[in-house]
Amino acid sequence: MTELGGAFVRRGLERVAELVIARRLGPRITAASPLARAGDALVLVESRHAPGELVIDMRL
Repeated sequence: MTELGGAFVRRGLERVAELVIARRLGPRITAASPLARAGDALVLVESRHAPGELVIDMRL
């Protein structure tokens, strides 16, 4: 690998983009919680029992 932004890094980022576009790679969402239950989501994150991302729904 050369400097950051070199051909090796650029090809790796292109491959990641291809996988995202093909929907073979994306965020692993464990749960979605309404804003009113954000505290419960925080407890789950702090307990390290969330294998993926937690989404807080900000809609009213």
